[in-house]
Amino acid sequence: MPLVSSGARRARRGLAPLWWGLALLAALLAAAAAFSRGVSGEGVAASFGAADPGALDPALVAAPDASAARAAPRQVALALHRLQGGGGRALVSSGIPLPPGAVTADQIAWVAVVVGDSQPAQRVRALHTRHRDGSLRAVLVQFHAELSGPRSVPARLVIGPRRAAAALPGDAAAPGSPEAVALPTDPTYLVATDVVGPTRTVVETRLMGGAYARYEEDFRTFSEKLWASEGPKWEGNYYDRALIYYAWWARTGDPLYWRRATESALTYRRDYLEANKADPYKSSPHWAQLGGLAVHYQLTGDEGSRKAVVRVADILNGFNPSYMTRAIGESRIAARLVQSALLAWRLMPPGSPLPEGAERADWAQRLDRHLAAVFAWQLPDGSYPADGQVCGGQLNYMVGMLDDALIQVYGEYRQDPRIVDAVRRAGDYMWRTQWRGDAQAFQYASVMCPKNEQGFGVGGPDPAPDLNGLIATTYAWLGARASDPAERGTYRQRTDAVLAGGVAKAWLSGSKQFNEHYSASYRALGYR
Repeated sequence: MPLVSSGARRARRGLAPLWWGLALLAALLAAAAAFSRGVSGEGVAASFGAADPGALDPALVAAPDASAARAAPRQVALALHRLQGGGGRALVSSGIPLPPGAVTADQIAWVAVVVGDSQPAQRVRALHTRHRDGSLRAVLVQFHAELSGPRSVPARLVIGPRRAAAALPGDAAAPGSPEAVALPTDPTYLVATDVVGPTRTVVETRLMGGAYARYEEDFRTFSEKLWASEGPKWEGNYYDRALIYYAWWARTGDPLYWRRATESALTYRRDYLEANKADPYKSSPHWAQLGGLAVHYQLTGDEGSRKAVVRVADILNGFNPSYMTRAIGESRIAARLVQSALLAWRLMPPGSPLPEGAERADWAQRLDRHLAAVFAWQLPDGSYPADGQVCGGQLNYMVGMLDDALIQVYGEYRQDPRIVDAVRRAGDYMWRTQWRGDAQAFQYASVMCPKNEQGFGVGGPDPAPDLNGLIATTYAWLGARASDPAERGTYRQRTDAVLAGGVAKAWLSGSKQFNEHYSASYRALGYR
């Protein structure tokens, strides 16, 4: 049975203070609601832009002076936080995420930060990352402000009319660990920006009750324990805890999680990817935790993280293509190759500068090549058999990871119907043959694969509830896409069962197990 009754109401917070205006508020609420239900970014762009009487129009950019008086500015509530030093004047440096369709690169002169009633001298530039519609994912803002201690200072990002502030002189470099930051405060707005992919706010999820409410409470409990025992050390970033913390910042608006995410991303980059001076960025696919680094670049403008993502993707894309075949295939490696190519494509839009040491690659072509290999590998029954790695069977959680990567490609790169077919067949095969209802979990492996003479073997078909969170998005996404009410209900019931099993039985005191439980499942919430 579903965990939430069909009559349950979901409370949604307003997107901004009352001075936004009723028309703008309605448009942004519609965008956030649509995104929370898992619709495409195009719907968000339409709601945020065209329905808003203050929306930017290309014609206004061409002749801004004549139209500025008539254009009602759009605003995003910010809070200024000092992260280093005791007090006084600080350089505020932040990437501000934007919803699809909000601002294009040629509209950057319309973006400004206002502190109090004035615009301080500031630098605003587009970051090298785009939504699928070509609009900016984020802008970098830099300015000076008087900040003392832990007290935050309210500010706002204004889009339109043309920025009146003087240009900030000096170096335009963006630090990965800024002295001070300007962060959006409203989680509903942050969710609508797609900064961490489809999700919903923590408030919304708690209101769903049952296992969903416990999912949120468990995160708070165990994340505190793990931070107290591990802090941001790079070994704790297996399955991308940096991305997990960025997700919980977006879902709560709590700057504590932004800070933890940033520390985790930088420690992983410096102490793992950059530590080998002779051969930096040479990561194994298993340790290629690139999602958090991509978001770190988007939220700080630190070129070091963009460089790390593209350089690691270069190396991974030189891997033996046999890792996407039955002979020696492994779905986790396939997932990492697909994800790395997608992230490099995202951070290398047309006209962007090439990071130092990176190759000038056609990332779209590489993505297409990976997709073709995955489709050729999958059998008609939906399975991904691996003779050399899994004794002819599959590791189900790795298939869940591959599904998750394909779903991200569908949402960001191209809506290829073959992806829908591949994810549906994989999900139906796993539910039909691998789900253990009595254990509330999928089997670890589809076959028994004991150790051989070389000591290699992956295990057997024991249930593995710690790994449910890596598979949940498959069913949530299929449910969100289903047009038939009965089919939609079936996939939603499966989503509820998978998440409930993970909540009930996952061992969250384990560092890796905590990350496995939360690193992808927050996206399932966005489609549920």
